[in-house]
Amino acid sequence: MASLNVYELLSAILHELKAIRKVVCRPVEAKIHFAGEEIGMPGQMTDVQSVTAQIAETDAAGQPVTIADSSKVTWTIADPSIADLTVDAASGIATFKAKAVGTSSVGVTDGSNGLAAQDTLTVTSGPATSLLIKFGTPA
Repeated sequence: MASLNVYELLSAILHELKAIRKVVCRPVEAKIHFAGEEIGMPGQMTDVQSVTAQIAETDAAGQPVTIADSSKVTWTIADPSIADLTVDAASGIATFKAKAVGTSSVGVTDGSNGLAAQDTLTVTSGPATSLLIKFGTPA
């Protein structure tokens, strides 16, 4: 019977642990994380702001999972008249820049594993920046 040396044994164990990790640490849930908000909470900004968002994935134990391939993360906005959407392909992070007051659904899909999430983004009026006094017609 051939015996394994320590290096071969440790290498075989490491290989098996990596295989187990792929099963145990596989993402099973995705949520949208808007900057400044709790994970899974709707995004909010005023009509002069921008907000970033990223996909947050967790495994079966509720632990965070690192995105395997950010280039496979795709974002959508249902009503593009509310905000412009740009995506950084290297990180998978989306930036929404307000265009008009309103609410829109936004979505994200991780093409690596098929997980998807949806949430809402609300754009509200910003603070007043000027004041106009308008006089009526004299009686």
